[in-house]
Amino acid sequence: MKNRSLLPAALLMIFFSAAQAQDGTGYYFDNTNHLNVFDHGVPHEIASLAVSDPLFGCDYMAYTDEKNSFMLYYASDKRTLEERPPSFAVATDYALVYKTQKRLMICEKGEKKLLSKFAGDVFADDSIVVWQSEFDGSIMAYSDGEVVTVEPAVSSQVIRDGKTGVNLFAYNDLNYDFKIYYKGEVHATGGTRVTNYACGKDIVAFQDNFRNNFSVFYKGETKVISEKIVKDFVVCNELVAFVDENDNFFIYYKGRLLKIDTYAPEYFFGKDNILCYSYQSQLKIVYEGKITVEQNVEQQNVSPGSNCVLYTTNSGKAKYFYKGRIISNFYVPQPFTRELHNDLPVFTYGDNTIAFLFNEMIFEYGARPGSQ
Repeated sequence: MKNRSLLPAALLMIFFSAAQAQDGTGYYFDNTNHLNVFDHGVPHEIASLAVSDPLFGCDYMAYTDEKNSFMLYYASDKRTLEERPPSFAVATDYALVYKTQKRLMICEKGEKKLLSKFAGDVFADDSIVVWQSEFDGSIMAYSDGEVVTVEPAVSSQVIRDGKTGVNLFAYNDLNYDFKIYYKGEVHATGGTRVTNYACGKDIVAFQDNFRNNFSVFYKGETKVISEKIVKDFVVCNELVAFVDENDNFFIYYKGRLLKIDTYAPEYFFGKDNILCYSYQSQLKIVYEGKITVEQNVEQQNVSPGSNCVLYTTNSGKAKYFYKGRIISNFYVPQPFTRELHNDLPVFTYGDNTIAFLFNEMIFEYGARPGSQ
């Protein structure tokens, strides 16, 4: 394993504690078809009859039970949220957002709260929920525990399309003006008819087909970083990676544009705090400004999480990158399948075994086939 800095040492700040608790909540159906939650190293049986539509974050799980009730598991306890399943639901890391007819709700730390009685389209991420009010047409948002008006009701302030980042919302209005709501303010980017854009924490990247350029909005400021339309790009938290028209590979990180190579990587993709890319089957993981390199890993064997990467080397060894460290001192028998529940690795193998990797230990349980 090799490590090198993406930025000069004077500009690189890494905050990492090996003792920091691993995130992620998992679930499985055991051999008797009972639903169990794997909660930070401890299994809890929470339902003995058939359930459906499981949703989970880092510290909770929601599901529809055999009575068609919408249930929540949180802090070793379960409760009924609604007597009927929602018409819309999205699970962010630490909040469950859902609608029953027009009523918009959020559930944080086990407590539910009414956001709106007349919500239309809804967009949600970890720290922000945005919706169009069907009562008066205003664009509304919930952030930092408060409901605020993003834009009051006027004819042009219809959300034509929108996307959320961790703490912002980007959207096209009825006039095709591209705007970004960030920290209580609506920022006019000057973009129009923007169809290709993506969001992360503090950052939005977008292609402006009218001006034929590629721009980044970062912490309240919009900057053109390519005078031509780029071939491909991904957005993570405070980071944009892209390949320009000449196949040069760039990373824009915390306001600095860095040229990584003069030809495109074999692949690149990202999620939240993780960016992965590859040259010559080398997996390169960018996390908080630092690059970690692993040899001989193919794209189909890589799964990114919010702060982690679960991958299998070409020799068949499963490894887990988590917040700056590669963890490989665990064993799962081959053949196995792997996936992530947020940042929690889950393996299945044998006829009926499911295993969770938590705090560098494997926890195995008997499970029904295809329980995930």
